[in-house]
Amino acid sequence: MSNTSKQVVDKKYLKQLFFNSTDCVINDVDWPIGKGILCYYSSLADGAEVNKQINIIQQRASEKMSNWGKTAASNVKPYSEDELVKAVCKGLTAVIFPEAQVMLTISAQIDFSRAPAEPISEQIVRGAHDGFVENVQKNLTLVRQKLGRRDLIVKSIQVGQNTITDITYLYIDSFADKEVVEQFESRLREIQNENIMNTGEIEDYLEDDVFSPFPQLLNTERPDRVVFNLMEGKIAIFTDQSPTVLIAPVTFFSFYQSPDDFNGRVVVGSFFSAIKDCKFSDCHLSSFILYRGC
Repeated sequence: MSNTSKQVVDKKYLKQLFFNSTDCVINDVDWPIGKGILCYYSSLADGAEVNKQINIIQQRASEKMSNWGKTAASNVKPYSEDELVKAVCKGLTAVIFPEAQVMLTISAQIDFSRAPAEPISEQIVRGAHDGFVENVQKNLTLVRQKLGRRDLIVKSIQVGQNTITDITYLYIDSFADKEVVEQFESRLREIQNENIMNTGEIEDYLEDDVFSPFPQLLNTERPDRVVFNLMEGKIAIFTDQSPTVLIAPVTFFSFYQSPDDFNGRVVVGSFFSAIKDCKFSDCHLSSFILYRGC
């Protein structure tokens, strides 16, 4: 879509823009700076919260505050059709002012996410029993609560022209290798797939060798496991609507480390780590003997 600065923006035009979907709410609203048009999906935005935020912002505008539209839940930007469609389809609420050619966006999405329960596949005996959910902002909260560092860098990039998927990645600036971060960001920018939905598809673009039978990125749903890896200089990759996080780069031994190894006494943790190493060596030795025997 192109910028429609010459297009007459009214309710009829906006309804056509969103294909007359029944869950697309488009209404006129009175505003101190002129008439506005409210636009949002009722299936994505909380109508009661939208009204609450609009009342707050209208009050700020009537008091002639210079930054009346900039709050913790809203922002004002130049109007464009592209930005309008992206915002509304992501669950934001937009108030368009056709005469001023500006657009107010309000964050008032419906929260469908579940409680951060411990993932079934990664249960431990000691330590935290929480897990990631299908909301990237809540997942970031879980990480920051455990890792109170100001040099924890959070960055985002959009991929997939059809799905418009937000990828959020984290690393600790003082621990992560700068060259590894640059290479990782370069691979993200090279993703050309139009339909990216989750971390599994992103993994294919980040691997060194897609034909290798061995995994090259670690998958986890545990916040504490992500924190341990961030402290080792690694990068954590999140996507919205997915509780699974990718960790890169990793070594072979990263795949059978458990938070329980760090939550117990040093002697006990070292003992279990040694057992894992021995079992791994034993399996490879047995495979070698069977191979030679054949």
